[in-house]
Amino acid sequence: FCGPHFSTQWDGDVKKLLEKDRKFWVKWGIHKPINSKKDTDETIVLSRDCDTSGLKYIEVKGGEPFLNMEFSEFLKRFVDSGEARGIRLHLSSNLTVVDTSVLELFREFRRVSINVSMEGTGDLYKYLRGGRYSLEDHVTPNLLVLDQFPNIEINFHMVLSALNVFGLKDFVSWYDDLAIKNKNKWPFRNLAWPD
Repeated sequence: FCGPHFSTQWDGDVKKLLEKDRKFWVKWGIHKPINSKKDTDETIVLSRDCDTSGLKYIEVKGGEPFLNMEFSEFLKRFVDSGEARGIRLHLSSNLTVVDTSVLELFREFRRVSINVSMEGTGDLYKYLRGGRYSLEDHVTPNLLVLDQFPNIEINFHMVLSALNVFGLKDFVSWYDDLAIKNKNKWPFRNLAWPD
């Protein structure tokens, strides 16, 4: 359920595949090439001095935004200018760590959509995420905090693999039991490519 639309790291690989096989666009549901590091109509690389007036949507890609020391400063720029009220913010996170200063800035945005990357529950989650964090002790409490913000929408994305396919039932049960208001319906999709 993850894809190149959520990762700057994947952009370069996808562009290479698109050059080899234009049908790749259709296979991934991509109707236009993915842009990275180039200023185009679709993607604008924001610099500290660029004009952002009229900006309506920001998508933060790649890495873990809550661990990026500049993320709070980046958001504060839009809050301080008054532009945040008109901006929809979209980002991906594993939610193992949440910066409370960033959460306070989220309140000022029109809408914040967070894609939560998850691959399992319990010991499977710990194993797949390197053992340092747990779903129950870290992610779930952060989800409950985020749920207190009426402008935050929570989406869940899972990379289904041989390592976690047998844990899918437990994950769906955890998700169904999760007592948060702002979660979207479970986005099951069929694997259509590679053949």
